[in-house]
Amino acid sequence: MRELVVGPNAGDPSPTRAGRSPRKGRVGSALMAVDLSRADFDVDILVIGGGGAGTSAALLAHQRGAKVLLATKLRLGDANT
Repeated sequence: MRELVVGPNAGDPSPTRAGRSPRKGRVGSALMAVDLSRADFDVDILVIGGGGAGTSAALLAHQRGAKVLLATKLRLGDANT
């Protein structure tokens, strides 16, 4: 077990594997580094939810040239779809 350091569950114990965050997103270069010190982002499409439908929509929009921001409460790929 190890302590979570971010999010609403910060300070809670978590299995070591679940508390680990990947250094790179699973989509690779399609993801941008997000600076959370500012609250405004210039995007063409905002996708809320990283499940199957949200991720598919974000990837398709990105492939077609849109600047996409995907907001999800979990790590990408950890949804229940």
